[in-house]
Amino acid sequence: MKHENVYSLFENVTELTLEKQLALLADISQRFASSLNITETLHNTIQQLLVYMDAEAASIFLLENEGTELVCKECAGPVYIKGLRLQASHGIVGKTVKTRSCQMVRDVHKDPDFYHSVDIDTGFNTRSILCAPLIVQDECIGAIELVNKKGGDLFEDRDRHFLMALASAA
Repeated sequence: MKHENVYSLFENVTELTLEKQLALLADISQRFASSLNITETLHNTIQQLLVYMDAEAASIFLLENEGTELVCKECAGPVYIKGLRLQASHGIVGKTVKTRSCQMVRDVHKDPDFYHSVDIDTGFNTRSILCAPLIVQDECIGAIELVNKKGGDLFEDRDRHFLMALASAA
């Protein structure tokens, strides 16, 4: 996987200046590390992601059972999926973990990896997904997933770059 410096992650963003983006990244990173309690840290992380990324929903999935399952450890948004278990090889989250790369799906109904049963079970309408791997000491431990940009907008490259930077900080 190619590693980029923080400046190149933000080079195509037009809405915020580089200084504001870096200040925002520093603020979020500090909030991620504000507690030694993992549950509190994950909760803070998800809440901040919703605000900063302007998403309808967000979740953090971590690998369990020797890497065979992805478990939602924290979520925010209109439906509660904390505790949801997926096979590590399924869905866009699974693809993110398997490939260790960010996935930006602008129309989930056209993506064969989209796992429809979560929407069916919850009644939520997923339109688009942005998902970044969580990598610690070169080991992928899970993924951060954002669902639906607010206002019907679609996730863009600048969102993908920013989420990748946030995932590395988390």
